[in-house]
Amino acid sequence: GNGAEAGAVFETAIVDSISRHLTFQNFSRPTPLTLSYFRNYQKEELDLMIQDRKRIFCAIEMKSRAKGDDISKAYRLVEQVKAPFGIVVTGAPGVCEYYREKILHVSAEVLLASLY
Repeated sequence: GNGAEAGAVFETAIVDSISRHLTFQNFSRPTPLTLSYFRNYQKEELDLMIQDRKRIFCAIEMKSRAKGDDISKAYRLVEQVKAPFGIVVTGAPGVCEYYREKILHVSAEVLLASLY
């Protein structure tokens, strides 16, 4: 398939896994966590936010084929929503590193392995 199609499949797989994990976690939480997304006035979009009714816990951006500029933009969007923690998920294998202490840049394989 084309790049956009591959990116959509990548994003859907990540969201599906996180959603399943949250469904399990919500059984033991008094206030359930929900998933949403963020779009700013420039129509830039942050793929996923994990939140309860009061606050955002984590902002997540997914890039199947991330270049340097894509990663920088993802970091900026995560910082823009003022989430206490952010994750930038990429298709690059074996990546697991912090950016400015509160944003984790991680490969999909590492993230998905940590959920299960």
